Amino acid sequence: MFTAKNFLTGFTAAALLGGASVANAETVSITAQDQTIMNDTVIAERVVAEEDGYLVLYTVKNDGNGFATVDQPVGYTPVNAGVTENVLVTPSPSIPSGDRMVLMLHTDATGDTPGEFEFMSDPSKDGPFLIDGYVTMLVIKAK
Repeated sequence: MFTAKNFLTGFTAAALLGGASVANAETVSITAQDQTIMNDTVIAERVVAEEDGYLVLYTVKNDGNGFATVDQPVGYTPVNAGVTENVLVTPSPSIPSGDRMVLMLHTDATGDTPGEFEFMSDPSKDGPFLIDGYVTMLVIKAK
């Protein structure tokens, strides 16, 4: 079965922590800081997107051997093409203090219904936004 988890398990600690988290930062980027999650909300200070899409929040899973992978999407919010500031994502379930999380841009171009985030039910639709094969994402930590 093809699940969101299976789609993203190729991301290891090297990708999560090695600085390869944002592709083509001049045009597409996510700006956020480690943060205390208040009112069950994660905030990205600034998102730059080439097209309408979604900012998706993922949990991070540690395998116990020093490797980490992007795990499950736990929240998302739409973003418009261009610059959007103070983007709020509400995770469900909430992210515990000390856990890492990933903010990732997804496209709205591959689903059947524009304006509807279809990745949660079908990972072949509205998948991660890619530039030259790289996912636009940022790892932050819940304080």
